[in-house]
Amino acid sequence: MTRVHRLWCALWPARWWRAFRMLLAGVRWHPTAVLLGRAKQLQVAAGTVIGPHVQMDVGRHGVIGLGRGVWLARDTEVQTSTSVHVGDGTTLQRRSTINGTVRLGRGCIVAPNVFISSGTHPFRIEPHLPIRQQERLPDQHGTDRPIWIQDDCWLGVNAVICPGVVVGKGSVVGANAVVTEDVPPYSVAVGVPARLAGCRLHWTPPRSIEAGRMHDMVYVLSGHSPKPNEPASVSVSVDQPVLAVMADEVRCVDVTLVAERELSLRAGSTMHGLVAGPNVLRLDVTQASRRFGGVLIELAAEGWPLDAAVRVLSIRAADAVGTTGVG
Repeated sequence: MTRVHRLWCALWPARWWRAFRMLLAGVRWHPTAVLLGRAKQLQVAAGTVIGPHVQMDVGRHGVIGLGRGVWLARDTEVQTSTSVHVGDGTTLQRRSTINGTVRLGRGCIVAPNVFISSGTHPFRIEPHLPIRQQERLPDQHGTDRPIWIQDDCWLGVNAVICPGVVVGKGSVVGANAVVTEDVPPYSVAVGVPARLAGCRLHWTPPRSIEAGRMHDMVYVLSGHSPKPNEPASVSVSVDQPVLAVMADEVRCVDVTLVAERELSLRAGSTMHGLVAGPNVLRLDVTQASRRFGGVLIELAAEGWPLDAAVRVLSIRAADAVGTTGVG
């Protein structure tokens, strides 16, 4: 993006024109809000509200995605040269800042003055050099470390989320906390640096997960909610896999799902062919990642349209490791 284009984006005519176009798309965009980037780099769903003096700065290869019903309050800043995604129904209150590579889940509450950044200034690569000079060195050793804040989290006023951190689903981060390490799901973290001070519920990953049971959905960390008039399910798409946590002793699972058409689905590192309609996959999860206090089941789509989804109905522990089945 050239300097001339950036200047144009900040001018009054461009801001009002964007506000009008967004209104036609069902988005309330305040005329004082500024997008420093091209329109194709911003994906905004209907029902989103962009408040006064919000600034979104997108680098040449960056993208910002805002889900349905997102609210960015006055003076919020979002800056990225990679990607920032904010899930449905999440609210960022005034003067909050997001920098770098950040995934913010659905239904989150971000209080005023919260700072979330996946980047840092290198100062140990060549310690004798000034920090600004170290920033220009070719070997940065991962100075951008993505942040994932999962669904239903509440970040208190003035909280700081540091690079590489995962804030687990349903967690609460206290006011003024500085989070430097992962926060387990449904935990309460406070202090500088943040330490666990309690929990919202007793985290016990189950041996079976049914999409129709609300208590089971606690252990589903990622995936789309069902569309209107669809039965209870969790949908897989290109932009969001299904991630579920099950009991640590589980070694094999049966996944019941419905595919819209014939396609392929990746479970862990293995690709599986699905037929249109109901399917049952038997998966060996002995080599699956152990995270969040259990076995992490991952179901992801690759290379097909975002709106073509697989609906997962249940994941149940199986007695023995078997082969993939289609039912």
